[in-house]
Amino acid sequence: MEDDTQRGPVHCTGIVRLQEVAEPGDLAGISGGPPVAAQEQLLHATATATADDKTAAAELTAVRQLQDDDTSPRATFLRHRTQTHRNWLRANEERARLRSDWQRFLTEHDVLVTPAAPTPAIPAGSRTLTVDGQERNFFDQTGWTNLASHIGLPALVVPLATTTQGLPIGVQIIGRPYADRVLLDVAERLATLLRAFG
Repeated sequence: MEDDTQRGPVHCTGIVRLQEVAEPGDLAGISGGPPVAAQEQLLHATATATADDKTAAAELTAVRQLQDDDTSPRATFLRHRTQTHRNWLRANEERARLRSDWQRFLTEHDVLVTPAAPTPAIPAGSRTLTVDGQERNFFDQTGWTNLASHIGLPALVVPLATTTQGLPIGVQIIGRPYADRVLLDVAERLATLLRAFG
């Protein structure tokens, strides 16, 4: 993969061809695995390293008490936090496959623009959100950002507008490894276009 020091800045000379994608999994699942689940699994495995011994022991006890058919967010969280090294290695292999798939995609495209989240931002400090009258876990907001974060692709979010409550709505720009300056250039050009239409 080339880095942006070899490629130089992106030159936008007209309308760029965009390919429409319905869901995050349409892109991230190229290699056949559940990419968001793998990202969540790796995230919680890493986060458990910060737990003290008492917390880790309590999580091990709690996971042993789960029913096999329990697929609740709490059960998933506990299973990921206490997973075996073998399971972690499998998730890490999935990450390597996804990285390879993304590298192929990014040989044909400089960047990918996606929603930043499925909804506008939620208020600071909130851990849940309400969708169609049902309370949802905050982690449901991360589907689009999970496309790139666990495989080492640079990404940034550009605010597009705000809701009537003043909460931001944005898009995410994902690029090649080490192409941070390309993303900044695209973000600046996008912001300039938005100001022109604002």
